[in-house]
Amino acid sequence: MKVRVQVLPWLSGLIGAQSDEEVTFELSLHPDSTLQQFLAELEIRRPDVAALIYDQEHWAVKATALLMLNNRAFELAGGYGTLLKDGDVITLLAAYSGG
Repeated sequence: MKVRVQVLPWLSGLIGAQSDEEVTFELSLHPDSTLQQFLAELEIRRPDVAALIYDQEHWAVKATALLMLNNRAFELAGGYGTLLKDGDVITLLAAYSGG
């Protein structure tokens, strides 16, 4: 099974792309992989990307990052235990705050 990973601008600039450039790549996973398993696999295959969004010590997405599954916040799509499907799109972006 393959999922497409999109790293959106600003966050993409931290992995060597232009700061206004989207980075896209595919990641092969075992069938019936969950979002948590995706994060573990991302840590192995793309540690540069995982380091920006994933807190391995706490097994959680960092507060400074957002993870979307098929254009929905991953928490609303079922959380870490969500089963992924072939062709799913996982989008990684920086969390924004301000006033």
